[in-house]
Amino acid sequence: MIRFFRFVPILLALCALFLPAACGDDDDSSDDDAPDDDVNDDTASPADDDTSDDDANDDADDDAFEGVVPTTLDLTLVPAQGTDGWRLEPGAGEAHIERNDLQAFATRDPLSDPLSMGYFLILADQHQADEESPARLDFYGSWEVLFAMFESFHRPQQDLTPQILNAMARTANRLQKDYERDFDMALILGDGSDNSQFNEMKVLIDILDGGGLTSLHKGWVRPDSGDLDIDPDTGLNKGERNFGSQDYDVQGNPNMLYFRAGYPNSNADFPASGLLKSDGSKLPWYYSIGNHDVLGAGGFNPDGGVTCFSKADFVGDVARYGFIPGLASTVAWMKANGNEPLYIANGFFGWNTNWQNLYLLMVLGDWQSEINPQFDLPTLINDTPGDPSDDGIYVTADIKRAFLGAEGLIPLMHGQGHGFYDHNEDGQVNIADGGWYRIDWPNALMPLRILMLDSMDLPAVSEGGMSPAQLSWLKNELDHAVEDKVLVIVGSHHPELEVIAGGVRFQQMLHDCPNVIAHLVGHRHQNQVTPLPDVTGDPLRSHWEIQTPSTVEYPQQGRIIEIVDNRDGTGTIYNTVFDHWPIKGDDSDDLAGLGRDLAFGEHARLRYDDARKFGSTGGVTDRNVALKFQIPDAVADKLADIPSNGLVTSTDVLGHRYESDGE
Repeated sequence: MIRFFRFVPILLALCALFLPAACGDDDDSSDDDAPDDDVNDDTASPADDDTSDDDANDDADDDAFEGVVPTTLDLTLVPAQGTDGWRLEPGAGEAHIERNDLQAFATRDPLSDPLSMGYFLILADQHQADEESPARLDFYGSWEVLFAMFESFHRPQQDLTPQILNAMARTANRLQKDYERDFDMALILGDGSDNSQFNEMKVLIDILDGGGLTSLHKGWVRPDSGDLDIDPDTGLNKGERNFGSQDYDVQGNPNMLYFRAGYPNSNADFPASGLLKSDGSKLPWYYSIGNHDVLGAGGFNPDGGVTCFSKADFVGDVARYGFIPGLASTVAWMKANGNEPLYIANGFFGWNTNWQNLYLLMVLGDWQSEINPQFDLPTLINDTPGDPSDDGIYVTADIKRAFLGAEGLIPLMHGQGHGFYDHNEDGQVNIADGGWYRIDWPNALMPLRILMLDSMDLPAVSEGGMSPAQLSWLKNELDHAVEDKVLVIVGSHHPELEVIAGGVRFQQMLHDCPNVIAHLVGHRHQNQVTPLPDVTGDPLRSHWEIQTPSTVEYPQQGRIIEIVDNRDGTGTIYNTVFDHWPIKGDDSDDLAGLGRDLAFGEHARLRYDDARKFGSTGGVTDRNVALKFQIPDAVADKLADIPSNGLVTSTDVLGHRYESDGE
């Protein structure tokens, strides 16, 4: 998710008022060829934060989690306000809340115990971020300037996203062991990359598969890019960073970006086992495409008109806007130098404009509170504020940072076994096939099917869209589901109301199919469960939309989904939310815990008010819930022939095994 791009139409209108002659061709774009060398063992940069002395075998630690891992049925992490501000403290568990907003009703007498049809994992919006990429927009990150449209461009925990995701995977593995049931699969609902870069997406794949793509060492993940610091004994990277001239502040003091005293280097290689079943075999996982996967910063096409970087910039050696949030400091400079033109790098999202023309918009809000002493505007704009030709911070180039796009994502994911299909039967799986596909249930007896959609097929900037070709395929699949007497779960990155192009037709298709029971989504970074009843009130034409929060922003949670046949013509979708826990207790887990603390601290400092509270967690009816739905008679008849073992994991096992220290 990215909030700025929702405001593009408004911003264009405002710019029409304030920039009468500002928009023009960008005269400062880079057309450099991509570098040939993608391995850089240069000496440490001046602000190198390599304090890590990790042992390659630190995957087993005395601090490992003991006992049964809790879900939020057992234990929640709740905001508590103390004398030193907000913090997370253990709170009471939350039982499943039954919801029948769709008015499902019994059509037959239950003749046997409930049947658990499916049990799977959902993770969304992982935002693996390469904080050293020259194509980042941290400069724009602000909660005050320009109405907070740029707040998601910088997150204090963004370098920790790999370790956070690793902790989620480790927790998911442990949940299967502790509660003695394996997931059928995992669904990853998009925005795995933060800036649509190959290296970011390969980090995600490595974490969920068990390493090797990035580090060339099975079982190890390499989040680092650019300069590396390779241990000659192990061949592993100890972690290196290079922010060019921004390694130092204006007084010549090291900025030490992402250095945190007492914590290991977050750029060092770390161990990852991937998503595993309880017997150690690989857990299948499947991917849907998000806006950050195929667009720079989630909203701009390097080949488009409204952009910040060319594709060459991604693999180049100049960070046009640097690495430090600087909008507020720029406003201060503009206020002090009102008559001096200011041109920065590639302009304002493709507009080669004098930034002074934006002053009346930028000065609104409490920008003074965000002035960053680490940011030095003259360093970014180099020789003169009126000449952007040499603007930027020079860093080490890396071909691994190449722009991904759908053209790179689809064959990459398919090649690693995580979805997508050769629709045009040309022997290759690529963008020509589209980003939509079907997943048949692993247990062929169970009448369940998942349809993974590409809500970035026809994007409206950061919002979704679906082409006629995809919608035609979907209509055909829904018709087949009715013929095959199977229930359908739809997965996509965007919620239905944020699918702009083709959205009305898409919504109507889901309502028209009596076999659709749920639409699983991400994008908004929050827990939210929305009933979507049909206008006729018919529960067979109604379904649930289930949104899972991000693993980058608070609350950093995942969902366990269990689909149950109640044997009376209705079914229940059990949702159980879980947090990540320090399963191994190693450096990776320590950094994941820090990542949650930083995300919560940012959330508490900037998003808390009496009206919204901690909105991204959702309400109690958005978290642990039991969602009732109607089962078509033909499917119910088919289910009646499948024997039940009488066990529903969500009600009979989860919530019954964890024991806290106080018990």
